[in-house]
This record gives sequence, structure tokens and C-alpha cells, in this order.
Amino acid sequence: MQIIGILVGLIYRTLFMTGETGLRNVPSILKIILIVLSALIYIPLYREPYIPLLIILVIGLLGYNRWWAAASLSLSSIPGVWYGLTAYLFGLAGFSNYIAPLEALMIYFRTTYISLLVLFAGSIISPVRLANLMIKVGLRDKAITPIVLWRTMPAGLHDMMEALAIGSLKGEKAWKRLGPATASMLEYSQFVWENNYYRLESPMKSQLPCKTEKKYTVLVITGIVVNAIIIVLYFVKII
Repeated sequence: MQIIGILVGLIYRTLFMTGETGLRNVPSILKIILIVLSALIYIPLYREPYIPLLIILVIGLLGYNRWWAAASLSLSSIPGVWYGLTAYLFGLAGFSNYIAPLEALMIYFRTTYISLLVLFAGSIISPVRLANLMIKVGLRDKAITPIVLWRTMPAGLHDMMEALAIGSLKGEKAWKRLGPATASMLEYSQFVWENNYYRLESPMKSQLPCKTEKKYTVLVITGIVVNAIIIVLYFVKII
């Protein structure tokens, strides 16, 4: 139960600890460009994967806080450690080609970077801007969905943690409490829907106000420029 609780806590700190603040208050087009370029620099820095990893961590640290950086790195390191360690142990046991510890470390960095980039992309999504975009493309009746999800999912995770804690006090194994915990989350979502039926079933009449913070916009633009320079230097080197 403690392991599940830690994972839930990391997910909360990575995706739901902050509201419409930080990097979420940056124009969507700039965030999309940053994500695309961050994915592309994986090619030239394949042998130095710790560099793009550091870039994303610095942007997240300055755009949010150290809690986000620590939680995101810890969560994304789980698959990284798994792939790096298993690759090394399988090679050591003779089930695959042997790799040196340094190569296993590079596998860890590559896998961790991919996981961190996915978490970073999820953490900078603005539910308000997403709702406004859905209104622009004619999905007024569904535009409230991202707002509700971002408001109810943290509460659902909290209810799940309570259900697991109750099971722990009763001496039950964690996997036996996953069913009741999931049922608790579904019950909460049903409760929200019943109490907000008319609001959720009605189309949004106008777009929600959203602000753009200059310092975070400058931070994202800086990240874009750094990634672009790395990519350009790589292609110039090839030519």
C-alpha cells in the first residue's frame, strides 16, 4: 500500500499540484513547438541523453518548483531504472549481449527522458485553454469536460488513498483494496455529475478568461531557442 501511495503522491505532484499557474499560462502554440523540438533533440543527443533531460528539468524547475522537478524525475525514473537494470543483468547472465555499466546508465537516461517528456507535456496542458479551443472548433457541449477532469481527478486520487489507508488499518493486502478504491473514485465522479447535471449537460456560452505570463513565456521561448540551436548544429555537422 505504501508503494501505491507513493506513486499516487508523485502523480499528484506532477500533474495536479498547481492550478492555472506557471507554464500553463503560456500560449499553446509555443508549448507545442517546445514539445516537438524537445522530442527532436533526442536524435542528435542520443549518446548524451542527460543533456535534454537536464534541459527539461531546468524548464520545469523554473516554470513550477522543486517539488515538481523531484516528483517528475522520480516518477519517470521508474521505467528508466527498470530498463537499464534489466538490460545490464540480462547481459551479465548471458541472455543477451553484454553491456557495460556506462551503457546501462545511458539506457536509464534515454528511457527516463522519454518518460519525463511525456509527464512534462501533460503538466503544461491548460484545461482552460483546452476548453476555449474546444469552443472555437464547435465543441461547446463538451468544452466543460477538461475543466471538470482537472478539478475532480485530484479529489478522486484522495478518495483512493483513503480507501487504501482503511484497508491498511484493517490489515488487508493492497491489491484487495484496489477494487473498493476504484469504486470510490467512480462514486465520486457520479456524485459530481448528479450535482452538476444541468451545468455539465449545457454547452458553454463563452470562452473562459485566461492570462499569459511574460516571464514563463520567455522561459519557453528560451527553451525553444536552445533546442533549435542544438538541432541546427547537428544538421550542419551532418552536411
